[in-house]
Amino acid sequence: EDGMEMNNLSDQNAILSFRIWSAIPIAVDESENIYVVLGSHQNTIKKYSSTGAYMMTIGGNYWDNDLSGTAAALSYITELVYKSGSLYIRDQNWLIIKKYSAITGDWQLTLWDRYWKSNRSGDQANFLNPKIVHVDNEQNMYVNSYDSISASVSGVTSVIKKYSSTGAWMLNFEPNYALQDAFPDSEWNIYQVMTSYWMPWLNGVNTGLIVKKYSASGELLMTLGWGTVENNFVGWTGTLLSETNAPLTAYLDHNDGIIFAQQNTYLVKRYTSTGAWLATIGDGTSWDNNLSGTAAQLTYPNYRDTDNSGNVLLMVGQYWEQKLKSYSLTGAWIMTLWDGTNGAGNNNDLSGLSAKYEYPGTTAFDAENNLILNTGGFRVKKYSSTGAWMMTIGSGIYWNNNLSGISARIGYVSDIFTDSSNNIYLVVDYYRIKKYSSTGVWLMDIGNGVQWDNNLSWGSAQFWAITDFSVDGSGTIRVLDLEYPRCRKD
Repeated sequence: EDGMEMNNLSDQNAILSFRIWSAIPIAVDESENIYVVLGSHQNTIKKYSSTGAYMMTIGGNYWDNDLSGTAAALSYITELVYKSGSLYIRDQNWLIIKKYSAITGDWQLTLWDRYWKSNRSGDQANFLNPKIVHVDNEQNMYVNSYDSISASVSGVTSVIKKYSSTGAWMLNFEPNYALQDAFPDSEWNIYQVMTSYWMPWLNGVNTGLIVKKYSASGELLMTLGWGTVENNFVGWTGTLLSETNAPLTAYLDHNDGIIFAQQNTYLVKRYTSTGAWLATIGDGTSWDNNLSGTAAQLTYPNYRDTDNSGNVLLMVGQYWEQKLKSYSLTGAWIMTLWDGTNGAGNNNDLSGLSAKYEYPGTTAFDAENNLILNTGGFRVKKYSSTGAWMMTIGSGIYWNNNLSGISARIGYVSDIFTDSSNNIYLVVDYYRIKKYSSTGVWLMDIGNGVQWDNNLSWGSAQFWAITDFSVDGSGTIRVLDLEYPRCRKD
């Protein structure tokens, strides 16, 4: 809490009070109006235009009611979702889902929690510790209702409930146990990921991970998993089917296919969006080779990314010998970037198995599937999809200049992005953005390297802590500067 009173002014004259120890929910609509949750109790929503002009306020009063605009009382907003002219919020203190007009701020409906599991509508709705999974194109809401504390009594830890745009209960998805995550795919099917890993009496050994895919109407479309995750009213058990350590979670690739990376059994498995097995990478042995499919050997594989062709990039190895490997959709080995040594001072401009770098840091793929890799030591390198070295940005000296290629001096790179023209954007030291061409030619800086805040351009701009960043097809850059609660458009 910054101790300042908020106001309803615009642009740099706006004063925004917020809980500095909390994540700040932000939403943006199709007109690029910005909605941000503020206040020392995190109970105020303010709307600003795309140019920063103040537009309206919802809330600001601490408690709960079903009033509109500045008369609304809220407690602690932890989720904020915009969809088709409406705002959906989750009030953590009261465990309530509320809907307001994003245009007028008028209250529209409340889904109210009183710790029961009946299927009621509107302000009589009942669910446990709700979380908004998503809102579909028809403004139907999918709310995950779960309560791990009372699981041994109730026998159910998670039920996703679907409500209409008016708050009417529509259906319940199948109850599931030990829900770790729930998310939609590109066709609005719902994936639920259940795992036993987080249960403390299993001593960190993951005895089960199940992924279930449901249609928007609640129909079970497929089940994938290792072991079983179930509740026996006493404790959590995992009845093993094959492996003794299941994956920790699941990932979706560019075609909604599912990827499991199993660290402790040294395997990676891929499935289509319908659950059909695609490939297994690894023979279950903790070792290293550059073979394909089940002949491959991997040590502690970690998923990093997939490129535009669906090739998967893995980081494998112990922390002192981490390397990057890529495999095709069918599990064929494509390339390895590593010569066998990591650590400070390691660097060269060679390819594949001859490549030397300090550690495999942040990664990004451009439109041609070239890999952009933060290699540590104040360098970023570009490799082809087959691992051929293409260019280096950075001289290995910490500083800043506006030179190109290996003459460039950059700081600590926290994130990397590319645009449709394959230009490369580096977020450096959290408060500077550097843009280079696809060949490593310096193009511009946004930020002067001073950790502060202003609304100036190019090398005169100042940031405090860039925590998110995006580039759209027109080349517009959007930056989230979290220390000062602002969304910036550059």
